[in-house]
Amino acid sequence: MNHSTIELPVLNAILCVRDPSRPFDSIEFPEPDHDRPVWATSSCLIVRCLSDCDGKTSVTLGASGEVPHIGVMVFDGWLETPGRKVGIETVLHEWVAQTDVSSSSTRVRIWTSGHLNSGVVVIGLD
Repeated sequence: MNHSTIELPVLNAILCVRDPSRPFDSIEFPEPDHDRPVWATSSCLIVRCLSDCDGKTSVTLGASGEVPHIGVMVFDGWLETPGRKVGIETVLHEWVAQTDVSSSSTRVRIWTSGHLNSGVVVIGLD
């Protein structure tokens, strides 16, 4: 798995990380916790980032051993990936990145600058 980085303005300053093959109505979305950089359920991660009005967010997605481990690890947990895919989705339901994974459950680690509204988000998958 190669890693890729994109820069984009992020509406509402949140990105959704989930298996894009799962039907939208089968996703359990996490309750917002405005004191945390990542909100999580077993089927969905919401990652806070820089708001579009403040600039672009750099988002990297790839294997944990290949992505840069910058800043602070803000999440280390598991995501259900029955379709063996992980994608990053905006609030407008646009997929900005996707990759294949080898298992129906994927370990996800996320690094940011350490700020709640970080301009850098690195998502490593195992």
